Amino acid sequence: MYFYSQVSLNTLVLLGDVLEMWLEPMTLSPLTLMERIAKWKSNVTCSLFLKVVRKMAEEDGVKVFYIRGNHDHEMTAEAVAQLMGKKVEFIEGTLIYLINSDDGQQYRIRFAHGHDWDLFNTYSLTNPNDPLGGRPIGYYVTRAVATTEAVITETEEVSIHSYLNLHYRTINCYSARVRLIWHGR
Repeated sequence: MYFYSQVSLNTLVLLGDVLEMWLEPMTLSPLTLMERIAKWKSNVTCSLFLKVVRKMAEEDGVKVFYIRGNHDHEMTAEAVAQLMGKKVEFIEGTLIYLINSDDGQQYRIRFAHGHDWDLFNTYSLTNPNDPLGGRPIGYYVTRAVATTEAVITETEEVSIHSYLNLHYRTINCYSARVRLIWHGR
């Protein structure tokens, strides 16, 4: 049973970075959108998520909005329709959502991913002909970080194990060595 079937849900706003498109090592060429779609459809977790969103929009009458973020900036209305169904509304920028209250008042709620206010991640300052290929600098930093593994010292490892054992008694550690991989945004 899905969680949303237990609550009254009228609207779902997917607020960007829903499908990750930045965390690829620099050593690999980025996948095309069609290659990504095939990969997401074949991934058990992604396909379940996409199936649930499609069901919500097409069968359960939930209004679903997909707002594009910086990590899924290459998404298009056609790709969203292919993955989640034609009833999911694709929003490139900002959604202004109107709510009518019981007392007759009307309220506007603004939904935006927020990357446009971050100079490191905004696409609004890029140009397709610039040396960065029309992508913000954050894209390249994220890919560089995804390429590396941060190695921790033995002292840090013991401290992490001590903290986890102290605060999380149900953790089972199957590895003698902890490797910390940092995926930044």
